[in-house]
Amino acid sequence: MIFTKESLSETTETPPAYEEVVPNTQPIPSDEKSDRGSSLRDTGTIQRSPNAVAGTSSGPPQSPWPRVNKRWYSWLAERDSDKQVKETVQSLIRDVVKESTSPAAASVLQSCLEACEARGLSFSTIMCQKFIEGHCPIYWVIVRRPSSEEQSNDQVDLLDILLSIPMDMTARSEAYLACLLVSDQKLFQRLRHVPGEGTSGPSGAYELLLGEGESKDEIQSFLGDPDAGEFRIIWKISQFQKRMRHIGSVSTEVVARGRIWIFAFVVLQNNTSWPYIKAGSWVAVVSVLAPSPSSDIYGRFRILDYKSPLLPSNQSQDGPEVEEESSNAKKPRRSMAWRLPPSPKVVLKPPIVLPCATSMTRIEPIQFSSLGADFQKHIVAPGKSVIIPLESHENGRSLQFDGSSYINPTGTLEVIFEGSLTKPKSAGEDCIIC
Repeated sequence: MIFTKESLSETTETPPAYEEVVPNTQPIPSDEKSDRGSSLRDTGTIQRSPNAVAGTSSGPPQSPWPRVNKRWYSWLAERDSDKQVKETVQSLIRDVVKESTSPAAASVLQSCLEACEARGLSFSTIMCQKFIEGHCPIYWVIVRRPSSEEQSNDQVDLLDILLSIPMDMTARSEAYLACLLVSDQKLFQRLRHVPGEGTSGPSGAYELLLGEGESKDEIQSFLGDPDAGEFRIIWKISQFQKRMRHIGSVSTEVVARGRIWIFAFVVLQNNTSWPYIKAGSWVAVVSVLAPSPSSDIYGRFRILDYKSPLLPSNQSQDGPEVEEESSNAKKPRRSMAWRLPPSPKVVLKPPIVLPCATSMTRIEPIQFSSLGADFQKHIVAPGKSVIIPLESHENGRSLQFDGSSYINPTGTLEVIFEGSLTKPKSAGEDCIIC
């Protein structure tokens, strides 16, 4: 429901109880929905109404949403104290969070937005403040969010509405913490690209270098034995060499096993923290991001020849008989395209395996505010990460060379990381997640 400035001329009175604003009504049938006056509830975003600024209107919009007394908005806009207006808006937001499945939630938030605009208050700033039991509204919406099976298709998800509001660092950190508590990797990846401070969207250098039409990185995560805290990620890095040469790093974040993991490849510059690694070396990095706890990690990076049928992107493709270039090569795999003439064998390079393990102490989380221009400085600091030089494997250096057998013709590198929070029983154990 969108309120116009015509309401400001009505007689003032105290705001109604929340039961009157958000009644217990059944979801509105889809065939009764209307496009009129539905900037927020139909699109899932909060939009500033031009009428709130210009003061013009063609009359009250017709809405199928439960009608509420408009005089509370007039009362709210004419209060002498901005503090009282802010407190009233916060109270309404608190009630919306408690009744997040109410069909009137969108209307109440839209009206709060317009009330703030009428008084020159920042609605987005209020939404990023910790005024609900020590947390921001988005924290509670994520923690209390019903499962997808419990959600109705006839109502707007309150989370969709809140994600249309730009976040500051406080709100983003709160949202990340909530994702940790509910272990929602899919939502976390969505939050990384919400506009505002700390967004993980493409940097300016990335967009200038690759263009807006370039395919983005893809990340998948899988869980193994819960008693060992095992997990696996598959990371497809677009234009790996070009980004490493011109930007100096590529990175991603993943939620797994109650932590936000940072995986990165970095070109070390002016190295003083790791004297055994030469400056200019390409290294793989594993770290954790606050609010994650400090952590042990035992695992390995695996990078396969891009022609390998073991890569997820190749498993559904037919191809010639292949074998690895190794003394312990497995029995050749033959494609299912038996009708085609025999193809010559394709000899694959052995996988690049980079073992990764904490030593005497756990790695400490990197503060969220450090993910900026000084990212490399913080991520390679002692005690913050596990650093593995690519050249520690005989073929690791080849990732720097044009035509590398591990980077496909489009410039994409597929990386597999298999990790565990507990130390493997056998030091010589080769596979953590099978």
